[in-house]
Amino acid sequence: MPFPRLLSRSPARPAVLARRLAALALLAAGAGLAHADILIGQTTAVTGPVAASVGETLLGVHAYLDSVNAQGGVNGEKIKLITLDDNFKPPRAAENAAKLIEQENVVALFMSRGTPHTEAILPLLAKYKLALIAPSTGAMVFHQPVNPYVFNVRSSYQAEAQRAIEHLFQITLQRVAVVHADDSFGADCAEGAKKGFAKLQKEPVAVIKAAREKPDYAPIIGQLQSTNAQAAL
Repeated sequence: MPFPRLLSRSPARPAVLARRLAALALLAAGAGLAHADILIGQTTAVTGPVAASVGETLLGVHAYLDSVNAQGGVNGEKIKLITLDDNFKPPRAAENAAKLIEQENVVALFMSRGTPHTEAILPLLAKYKLALIAPSTGAMVFHQPVNPYVFNVRSSYQAEAQRAIEHLFQITLQRVAVVHADDSFGADCAEGAKKGFAKLQKEPVAVIKAAREKPDYAPIIGQLQSTNAQAAL
């Protein structure tokens, strides 16, 4: 049976995310899904450029799930998180999500990492009517319009970037630059920064793009120095 549609309300503390995962597992158990375990799927960058932060977060997630399972799980069923490595590559994230849904029969996906990576799995959520809990991205595309299968637990990148720009000027800095990744994540953050500048009727001293795969910051530092920037977001 399809998983119940949930209304949407990334990253928060691991224990907070894990509690939401446990709540989802309770719904899955109540839906009468016939699994020896409650299977939750995850595609994330176990290896690759963000592996360190992913690994740290997973330690917290598994610590909480181990605690829940040690107390009998949810309605007597243990929660099992199946994590597949996408090496921080969007096409592999989509492949992993399809495998988790079609072969592993997970009841939901959890905590994907990266904006283009999470965008790549959205069609699968709609196709299989499956929920994605706590994506580790604040991209606006996951907030507006509201997606009934995406459950955000963090604010949007645009809201964060806008507030950061406002704060820099509040502490009397006047020459502020923006450096962003040359991808959908970076463009989203840059849009939020742009709103912050516009609200204050200010302009950035520079807007610089950095390659997502292999950023070279040496020339970027030189560009920032040439603008006499006091801060860079």
